[in-house]
Amino acid sequence: MDNKYLIIGHSVEDIRNDNELLIIKKINEAFQNDPQLCRCRLCVEDIYALSLNYLPARYKQSLTLATLHGEKGWQIEDARIEEAVRSAIEQVKKRPHH
Repeated sequence: MDNKYLIIGHSVEDIRNDNELLIIKKINEAFQNDPQLCRCRLCVEDIYALSLNYLPARYKQSLTLATLHGEKGWQIEDARIEEAVRSAIEQVKKRPHH
């Protein structure tokens, strides 16, 4: 366990943004559809981080069954996720950090 994720002895490393897996899925699809995209670690990480930053955070504890907001109204439309990934890819293409 990484001590950086401890608060008074309680680990918070299992708290995740619900958008993470949705973003990863869309980024993988983008790489499948565009073989010209740079696949270096920096570009992949930049696309991932930027995509997450374009969306409102949706953090949830790993052991919590319900969110504070309820499931309805908490989900983000697929088109909005695709747009976040598309925007991130375009930004990284214009200014890659590799």
